[in-house]
Amino acid sequence: MRTDEPPHADGYIPAMAPTVPPLSARHRAVSVPLLFALLAGCGEAAVEWAGEPERVPVPPAETRLALQEDGVPAFVAPPRPSALSDPTAGIPNVCPTSLRFAPAGDAAWFAAGWSLRPDRSAALVVTRSADDGATWSAPMPAESLDRGTVGCDRPAPDVAADAASGYTHLAYFLYAPEGLGIFFTHSMELTGELFHSPVAVVYGDRPSAVSITASGDTVLVAYENPNDARPRIGLAISRTMGHIFEERTMVTGKSTAALAPRVARDGRSIAVSWIERGPAGAADAPAQAFVRQGALQ
Repeated sequence: MRTDEPPHADGYIPAMAPTVPPLSARHRAVSVPLLFALLAGCGEAAVEWAGEPERVPVPPAETRLALQEDGVPAFVAPPRPSALSDPTAGIPNVCPTSLRFAPAGDAAWFAAGWSLRPDRSAALVVTRSADDGATWSAPMPAESLDRGTVGCDRPAPDVAADAASGYTHLAYFLYAPEGLGIFFTHSMELTGELFHSPVAVVYGDRPSAVSITASGDTVLVAYENPNDARPRIGLAISRTMGHIFEERTMVTGKSTAALAPRVARDGRSIAVSWIERGPAGAADAPAQAFVRQGALQ
């Protein structure tokens, strides 16, 4: 769902024709559950969880999850270039709360965010800095097929840059022509100028938050399940650099609403965190945060 067309003179990113044939609603209804059923048998074996989730203090909204050198998970400030001169990172009409940064080694950075169009749909745009954020490249649309005219009222994307491979990975919720859901795309160029056709992580109608981490061939996407009335946190695992997601597993149960996923990885060790809003969906219950640790199999 990429385009090589530059932004229009007035700054917005045009919507482009699909690069892959859209799925009909009937096709999705049959093929997507079948695919999930085939994958379900290996999903639980994908991660060996280390005991029960641990309750932790509720983290500030903008923090990220990280595994420290001793393997202990911690919430840390989001990455941000030290020489950032343009708070929009050169992305036109960017939704401010959607902007995410990812370090790419040395002084290189990538930034991603939703760029609004006049009809209040949006393009997912990526820019690159080679000087620690002082200047940014021309915006490159990574995803241009959004049809959701909801303006900035949409979940933020997440971006991960693997300095070792030079790949840039994106996960995001999309109002796609073939159906709403969580999608993934990546660029296998150091400059992030060419993004591959997207991969559906999971279809579903409820706008959902995502978190992504990647190293080498392995990509992890934690997400709010968009098919649950009371959302659970799921984890999708690709061992092929995101070309397909071979394994999926649910991290939380159905008893409470689990939101705001964060995922971190160090070697085989992983951690997933989330926030719960109370038992049985009690809206007035205080928020609680949890972290679950495990090892990739």
